[in-house]
Amino acid sequence: MKRGGALRVLVKLLPCLAWLWAGSAWSGPDNIELGLHYNWTWPQMDAARMKQGQSYGLIFHYWLNDTTAIDAAFDQFDNIWKVDEPGGSADIDFKMYLVSAGVRYSPEADFFLAPYFGGGLGYQLWNTTSTAWAVNDRRGSGLGYYLLAGAEYRITPRLAVGPWLRFVYVPLHDRFEDSVRVSGGKTLVDKTRIEQVGFFITGLAVTVQIK
Repeated sequence: MKRGGALRVLVKLLPCLAWLWAGSAWSGPDNIELGLHYNWTWPQMDAARMKQGQSYGLIFHYWLNDTTAIDAAFDQFDNIWKVDEPGGSADIDFKMYLVSAGVRYSPEADFFLAPYFGGGLGYQLWNTTSTAWAVNDRRGSGLGYYLLAGAEYRITPRLAVGPWLRFVYVPLHDRFEDSVRVSGGKTLVDKTRIEQVGFFITGLAVTVQIK
């Protein structure tokens, strides 16, 4: 990721992190956590032509007991789909927004890292912005599904940080351009069917218990 892109993401996330840190001093329930995460994404399945990208978002945990929580999250994914053109290539900027909810299970373990795993589903909105010839911007929506695994390290009883790995599956049912070519004085766009899109996502999450 370019340095400027990382700085823009950091600027977006810092106010949220400051708000969460301030919120840790509030009086309220001790089974609610809020957090931020920043990740790298690797497109899979029919989206393998996309470049690696970044994602970031907000997370919410409501702990039903010491081991089980209801999770909710908002994520934004940014990727680029490469389109071949005469004499070079062009980019289609792909953005996806995912609102998801699921269940997390963290087994009790006598270890400095607390492992967890879970899964759930969500609703996604996506759109494209194109710089390629004869390729129009498009948008769509639908269900998405995820599985996750990770671990947390408690810096304090209320503040935790840790890595995670998540797989997000999104059926798009759309066509994306592979190439743009000129034949007989006409501009032609070749398209490939995108039925299944998957993202392997790994990164770091920071959560604060609201108390």
